[in-house]
Amino acid sequence: ELSDLKEKFSQAETKEWKLGGIFDLKSKSEFLEKLRKKSENPDFWNDNQTASATLKKISIIEKEIDLWSDLTTRHDDVEVLIEFAETGETELEEVQKELNAYCE
Repeated sequence: ELSDLKEKFSQAETKEWKLGGIFDLKSKSEFLEKLRKKSENPDFWNDNQTASATLKKISIIEKEIDLWSDLTTRHDDVEVLIEFAETGETELEEVQKELNAYCE
């Protein structure tokens, strides 16, 4: 039933926004940009160990940002599908499928 799906979405949404308080996308993006600029410095590879550690940090932050962006996209998709389901423009099964993917 649609009301059950909306309740499940609301609960998942609450968890997502709590995580948003922990994961500061703006700060992560700014830090990533600083690390990228640092890696463009001609002297970057003078210290191979530091350079490697910096590249690893860049990779980790990029993955974190990608995961958060994917979660946001899934959230938006479910939100739209719920609106469509309310007007009869989509089946509940489609909402359930996307909601399950969002909640994973």
